[in-house]
Amino acid sequence: MSRTGKDFTESSHSGWRYLLLGGALEIVWAGLLKMNLLAGPLLLTFVFSFHFLMKAAQKLPVGTVYAAFTGIGAVGTFVLDIVLFDEELQIGRIGLVMLLIFFIIMLKRSSDIERKVG
Repeated sequence: MSRTGKDFTESSHSGWRYLLLGGALEIVWAGLLKMNLLAGPLLLTFVFSFHFLMKAAQKLPVGTVYAAFTGIGAVGTFVLDIVLFDEELQIGRIGLVMLLIFFIIMLKRSSDIERKVG
């Protein structure tokens, strides 16, 4: 079933909201893994993270959803490592993370362009 106009726009925006929530929770559960908190909090954030991932996949292309989800998690855990776990900053890693952020933004923009054309 094809969606057009306002319904698709609202669906796409809510899909990106779900994706951001799921990605944020992925960062949380990755941090919990690092802190060795493997009980309740880890399981809850893991379940909710994938719940939001599934909700996003119902509203956006699954390839876009998964690529952005893992990218958000990778960037977030990179920042988390530096801020909370005193990981050393390396120019090469910073450059690669900036590229990753650029590609996630381009995925979002491409879904906006497809929505306008379609």
